[in-house]
Amino acid sequence: MVPTICRQDLLEIEPYGKRTQQVGDVIVFSPPGDKQAVVHRIIKLSPSGIRTRGDSNAGADQYLLQQGDITGRVVATWRINQRQKIKGGRMALFRVNLSRRWQIIDTLICDLLYPLYTMPARIGIFHRLLPSLLQPRLVDFKAGRRHQLRLFLGRHLIGHYEDNLNRWIIRRPFRLFVDERHLPSPHDFDR
Repeated sequence: MVPTICRQDLLEIEPYGKRTQQVGDVIVFSPPGDKQAVVHRIIKLSPSGIRTRGDSNAGADQYLLQQGDITGRVVATWRINQRQKIKGGRMALFRVNLSRRWQIIDTLICDLLYPLYTMPARIGIFHRLLPSLLQPRLVDFKAGRRHQLRLFLGRHLIGHYEDNLNRWIIRRPFRLFVDERHLPSPHDFDR
């Protein structure tokens, strides 16, 4: 359900009681044959059951839910002592679908423009113009035997090394300042 709900969020759940489910509601349920709780959004209601999908999933869930499978509706999340209301209904589902389409378009555009976008960093145009206080700096957080590399610009986290992808993830527009080819990987620290 990322970005609507993150893994560390506390959920405020309200039983449906006499209320009926609506398309777009975020619900907590146990899939048929499984006791593990799942949080997904209702995308279709039919006489045969309720179809769900996670906000970050491409396709609908394989199973149909029945009323007895549903624990309740997520009405809010708590993240760092702040309550954030979770919207339901068709308008919320429309916004999620629109956001998903925008992410696809954004990814396609970024893939096409990536060579042009990284060129200033490779040439070093902006890097030379930055004062030394604003130069990106590398911080190594050691967790046990693992090195977690982070890249900061001032006090702002602008990138990190993703172990499972074996590459740097640098936020836009900061990639203009950083040539990731010159950044180390955690494997460089193990030597």
